[in-house]
Amino acid sequence: LTSIRKTIAARMSQSRFTIPHTTAMDEIDITALDEFRKKYKEVLQDEGISLTYLPFIVKAVILALKEHPEFNSELDEAKSEVILKHYYHIGIATDTDRGLMVPVVRDADKMSTIDLAQAIERVTVRAKDNKVDLTELKGSTFSVTNYGSIGGYFGIPIINYPEAAVLSLGRITKKPVVIGDEIVIRKVLPLSLSYDHRIIDGASGARFLNTLRDLLADP
Repeated sequence: LTSIRKTIAARMSQSRFTIPHTTAMDEIDITALDEFRKKYKEVLQDEGISLTYLPFIVKAVILALKEHPEFNSELDEAKSEVILKHYYHIGIATDTDRGLMVPVVRDADKMSTIDLAQAIERVTVRAKDNKVDLTELKGSTFSVTNYGSIGGYFGIPIINYPEAAVLSLGRITKKPVVIGDEIVIRKVLPLSLSYDHRIIDGASGARFLNTLRDLLADP
């Protein structure tokens, strides 16, 4: 095992065997978001900005975290306390040649969508180019992983210890959806949310996904 693979193995084991994971899954109609993004994608591309879905999703995640603060927390077992964090450092799981890295976008709540797009691209490129500093891999309060860019719809993501939750994004596809009494073709995003069942119950997980659905369905 390489040194980074040893670190990954240790952190995954610590998370999986310390935190009782529960995972909730849902599908979100993002047709309106797709149309909204297309309006600005080409214009921003000319300015050297890659406008993917991810900054919009991170923006919605931050609003959901503010509404459901237990998802932006960690459990202090020694003191039997839940530490609610009123800052939003978002970890972006990144596939690199050396293994999985989770560089952090700090104070993401203070950024515009375009700022987020640039920040996400900056930290993920640094991770892939092996230029990321150790400090850039620490201190996240909530993480997002996008395996859908490679393939797959649903998964059971492992929480980035000691965070309370992690959101994974599946492959966006066109699917038949019933709206009213009609079947229409819509763009659908599969989501999987794993969370610490010691401090978060199933009903809260469903509410968090409901909030994300409302935000992403109507950007």
